[in-house]
Amino acid sequence: MFMKKLYLIALFSWIAFVSFGADGNSGKKLDHVFVYSGDEVTSKMIYIYDSDGSLKQIETLMPDNSGELANNGKEVYGYDEQGRMNDYESYHSLRPTVVGTNTIRKDG
Repeated sequence: MFMKKLYLIALFSWIAFVSFGADGNSGKKLDHVFVYSGDEVTSKMIYIYDSDGSLKQIETLMPDNSGELANNGKEVYGYDEQGRMNDYESYHSLRPTVVGTNTIRKDG
């Protein structure tokens, strides 16, 4: 019985170690952030990346009247073919159209 418990402990420890080490993206990209005021969550920001690893979008969730996190706004980033940021758009839930667009760089 003791050997069986020892075997199971060793097996689960090994599985936990392998699954932790197998995460190739661990620590490389931030995918979300919670913002707190005391013990309450005031917002959650979700970071979305494109296939090249460039930041594509940030979604902001804030508590609605019921206290549930709901979509409050987003920021969208655009890049040129050389990977340089050349566009920024900001949206807000109270105003479903574009709040602001800023073309950062355009090389002719």
